[in-house]
Amino acid sequence: MSIVQILLFGAGLMAMMVMGYAALSGPSPVKEGARRLQGLRERHSDSTKDRVEAQLRKAVAARKPKGHRIAGSSSRIEALALRLDRTGKPWTVMQYFYVSLGLALGIAVLIYLRSGAALLSLGIGVIKRSTSAAKNSRPELSRPAQRSAPASFATTKRPTR
Repeated sequence: MSIVQILLFGAGLMAMMVMGYAALSGPSPVKEGARRLQGLRERHSDSTKDRVEAQLRKAVAARKPKGHRIAGSSSRIEALALRLDRTGKPWTVMQYFYVSLGLALGIAVLIYLRSGAALLSLGIGVIKRSTSAAKNSRPELSRPAQRSAPASFATTKRPTR
């Protein structure tokens, strides 16, 4: 192994250890103490401002999260169908999935033929397709506004050096 490979392996191992520590470490004792002290102040305060703030925090904490809703849809599939309908193309959701899968596999095959790494090419193909699908799902963002250049710029030639 070359020194670059050893350094990359070491950096990846260190990053995994840091993420593992962050995932397995508990809450900070300082933050926990501050939260408990805040709760104690709220319970035993005579100030109406503190009581109102406590009630507001309880109401926000008790609020249930709402489902995924885009323009009245109750699921992500319905939201996708709605976006496909808004594009004006007569595609169904299944046709969209088939085209997405075909494009992802096409990209993966091209990268596999270029690199020879099957899992890497499959991963990159899926990622490339999902990012382009995210851009194309909002047609107003996928097409830049067409601006024409002023006539003076279109006819002017640059001097060559």
